Amino acid sequence: MTVRHIVCWKLNGETAEERATQAADIEAKLRELPATVPGIVAFDVFRNEYNGDVNWDVALVSDHRDKAALDEYAVHPDHVAVAGFIKERVAQRSGVDAELTGAK
Repeated sequence: MTVRHIVCWKLNGETAEERATQAADIEAKLRELPATVPGIVAFDVFRNEYNGDVNWDVALVSDHRDKAALDEYAVHPDHVAVAGFIKERVAQRSGVDAELTGAK
């Protein structure tokens, strides 16, 4: 069963411009992962465009073939490297993993 992985980050840059640069760098690194990590079915990254004072700065929404593929993604060396890059720029992280069961 497909698993959706959603992560949002609030970045630690002191200014809106610094956070925007961080967000762009994070997005670029994340977008490399589907080419090297198996089991990814869909993958998108969003940078916040409005209400930056209250919204999170970056969101990742990815679908994985199944829980095993999500588990493989978590420990894949390319993902681990990107996660380390992100952690250096993050003030807060939020995440949700859920099985997609069809129409709601």
